[in-house]
Amino acid sequence: MQVGEKCRIKWFLCNNSDDATLFPFEQRRRSIVRHPMNNRQQRSVKSTYVQSVKARGVCEGVRGEAWMIQPSPQSDVGQQQSPYLALSYGSLSEAFYQALIDEGSNPNLLMSLKRGLEVRLLHHRTPPDVIRFLIHYHNGFHAGSGTSFCELVAMVPDVEAALSHWKQGNGINWSQKDYENKCAQFIKDHAEFGELFPEWKLWESARYCHRFFSKLHLMSEFNDMMSKNVDFLHPRLHNGVVLQCIQHVTNSVTTSLYDGVSEQDHNFLILLLSKMCVPTLHANGESQWIFDVATKKVLVSRIYTVMTGSVVTVGKKKNDNKKRGADKENMNANKRARVTPGGKAKAKAKSAALAMPNIPDEKDLNSTTIECTLGVRNKLWIDDLLKCASHVSSNVASNFGIADSEAILNLKMHLIEMGLMFAFKEQIMMETQKGPKLFRKWSTMRPALKEHAQIYMLKVCLYEMISG
Repeated sequence: MQVGEKCRIKWFLCNNSDDATLFPFEQRRRSIVRHPMNNRQQRSVKSTYVQSVKARGVCEGVRGEAWMIQPSPQSDVGQQQSPYLALSYGSLSEAFYQALIDEGSNPNLLMSLKRGLEVRLLHHRTPPDVIRFLIHYHNGFHAGSGTSFCELVAMVPDVEAALSHWKQGNGINWSQKDYENKCAQFIKDHAEFGELFPEWKLWESARYCHRFFSKLHLMSEFNDMMSKNVDFLHPRLHNGVVLQCIQHVTNSVTTSLYDGVSEQDHNFLILLLSKMCVPTLHANGESQWIFDVATKKVLVSRIYTVMTGSVVTVGKKKNDNKKRGADKENMNANKRARVTPGGKAKAKAKSAALAMPNIPDEKDLNSTTIECTLGVRNKLWIDDLLKCASHVSSNVASNFGIADSEAILNLKMHLIEMGLMFAFKEQIMMETQKGPKLFRKWSTMRPALKEHAQIYMLKVCLYEMISG
């Protein structure tokens, strides 16, 4: 078997039997795994491929050639052969293995299992630069599953290293008049990076995102969130627009909330705003894609509205309270006149059944300023949302006797996300005791978050009881 030639390999290293009962597929050693440089965690692509291979099997040649790195002789342990490292066909091979686990008796899958896979083998000492080029070259032919914005961000250190070496060798520095144009031309002409960063703006946005999330130690959380939630096959997903919007919304957080916000809330806000820059896999993922075009990135300024004079901080007027109290008293008197003794008992029972623990308001609800490390600043709408989410989630956890910190954080993130969706869409449908209700005012939605949070936690607890 010569390096560079095609050959056919088996799907498993130890046992390629089609008997899943005697030899479960999930317990066998796979002969194909992703190369570390081809770490493309795209759940939407994999789920689509799983359904495809179940219906048709593995159709060789349709998605290009399968390029594999030969196992290094030193990596073999005893008599056990090491797996091949996939430069291409990474998602498809993972989908095939998952499909076998799901439907071990599927005839299309068993036919592909028996046939094996035709691959082109490359030497185990293939230089990293060549491997990177081949990976992105192959991915470039995928209209939907091409090189993603996450991969562009991950490539920033390699581009910066090449750019720095070139600048040192050619005496290029930032003080020169056409410094930016020279750097842009270098990246554009580079054999490996040119097609990935054809525009300087795209490179600047990717570099910003890498430095920003690395500085906050959020790179792994960012990649994990995107790989699990993004619909990478969406026809309107554009790397340049996504990175540009993420750059704008995350930068707004650091400039507007420079102090007075906890590190946890700061990071929550950054991740949730970034998530709203991409289409997600959820049923209503299209409606949650707020910043789908670059012109919408200015919407983020809404959450930095000053709360001075707001109904939430000022409170209700005395005259309004008296009037509403009188109206409420008259309404209750009319109801008492109409309710029969039997109906009254039923109404009390129903009210008791629907009753939920009361969650008091925050002590500093009416405050219009936020204490900072040095002095104070004006209270913004996003400050009010973060304080409300933190207060409600901690009280719900106390009422339900929940000690699981992850469950509390998930509830808090859910409440913050609901508030952000309300701010950007100017209305939101939210679950209450009486069913879904549409909210168009923050002054009415804010207290309703208490009720919604308890319903949300009840559903979580019931789900865990049923599934556990």
